[in-house]
Amino acid sequence: MKNKPFIIFYILVAYVFVQFCWWGYHIIDLNRQVFELNVTLEDGALSGNLGTDENKRLLEEKLEKRKWMVIGEGSVFALLLVMGVYITQRAFKKEVDLSRQQRNFLMAVTHELKSPLASIKLYMQTMQKHDLDDQKSSEILENVLNETNRLTSLVDNILLSSQIESDNYLLIKEEVNMSRLTNDILDNFALHPVKEKVSIDRNIQSEVMLSADFNAMNSIVINLVDNAVKYSNDATKVLVELTTGDSEVILTVKDEGQGISDAEKSKVFDKFYRQENESTRKTQGTGLGLYILKYLVEQHGGAISLTDNDPKGSIFAVTLSSS
Repeated sequence: MKNKPFIIFYILVAYVFVQFCWWGYHIIDLNRQVFELNVTLEDGALSGNLGTDENKRLLEEKLEKRKWMVIGEGSVFALLLVMGVYITQRAFKKEVDLSRQQRNFLMAVTHELKSPLASIKLYMQTMQKHDLDDQKSSEILENVLNETNRLTSLVDNILLSSQIESDNYLLIKEEVNMSRLTNDILDNFALHPVKEKVSIDRNIQSEVMLSADFNAMNSIVINLVDNAVKYSNDATKVLVELTTGDSEVILTVKDEGQGISDAEKSKVFDKFYRQENESTRKTQGTGLGLYILKYLVEQHGGAISLTDNDPKGSIFAVTLSSS
């Protein structure tokens, strides 16, 4: 049962609260009994003494003070208990969510590794068993190259994610021609399309230079475009724009897909996170691309924004300082 840990946790919390209330009741009842006993002793020892009423009054005041002392201490204890439960519950839920995301990630990686490997094996067996003409052989080799590129991209993302987690990723800055880099990547997407029915338009300003890590910029552009294409509907367009502003370089990718709800906009950059809908489940992905993207952008002192496209879809905009 998936919710068993939560059920056990809440049962224990309820038990602690019941025990706390029971303890408070007994403390107050014990004070009452002590008060009654003291009154009885005072009545017996000071029978007829004019000071008896005064002693009773002092005992009553003492009882009242003890009662409020117990209530005060109990309230503080209850507050600390509630805070502890809240913090523990949040941490517990976070761990459960992370565990689920890691499990989904492993399943996704397994699928994404098996799929291209199976395709490559099938293509190679076809070439081995049949005497194909040059055109057919060329088509098969092209498909093998596409599947190999998929594997390379997946492995690169996994290795990069591991380096990020262990703080071993180092930026090596150099002068990067972002215009040439972006155009080369888009040309490659055109030659080896992720989705045949999704077209990519471009508006790339010429000779945009940036002091940055070349591999990081390459990963940023690839992940942005790949994400936009994968989650686009058939017969739609993805627009990639590279422009400059006041001492900044702006890379914008607009798609016409299903879009991202406001509730999920802040989550899509989390490691392993994937949207919980049918179209996402049918789309290949590991939940690493946008996580890596945000990290690399922030390492360069930049920012990334996510807004809605009109009439539908999403707009990812990366802003990097060119100074």
